[in-house]
Amino acid sequence: MISNSNVKSNSQCGIYQSTCPSTQISGNNVSSNAKMGIVAYTCNGISVTTNDIWLNGAMGYNAVEIRGSTGGSIVANNIGGSLRGLSLVTCTGLVIYHNDFVNNANRVYDSNGPSNSWDSGGSGNYYSDYGGSGYYYFNYQGVDHYPLLTRWP
Repeated sequence: MISNSNVKSNSQCGIYQSTCPSTQISGNNVSSNAKMGIVAYTCNGISVTTNDIWLNGAMGYNAVEIRGSTGGSIVANNIGGSLRGLSLVTCTGLVIYHNDFVNNANRVYDSNGPSNSWDSGGSGNYYSDYGGSGYYYFNYQGVDHYPLLTRWP
């Protein structure tokens, strides 16, 4: 578990996890890291919750990147001011909701859109570029069925 830490101004990534089943990353302030804020590769059952993740990826990377992971959740994070807020690559079975994606050049990317759930079945995520009506669609058939009109508390 990585929790309640201030992780900032690293020349690479802020938090990096690889092959860590059921890892939990929560309550961290992750900011101003040159490449990515949080990176997790092959971390099945991952939980990323209640983190403030700002101004990461100055070198053209993602604020958060999860790759090759199955199952888990990404809930109640503030992700902003980066090239891309959240990138999921070859992940399945993740549930993503109650996150605030604010002022990222590209909000989210999901290479397996329909294989992950971008809402809880009744509540989704906040996107600063959402127009306020209907679903929020993004690449590869990814869809948030219940995008939020205001930031999650």
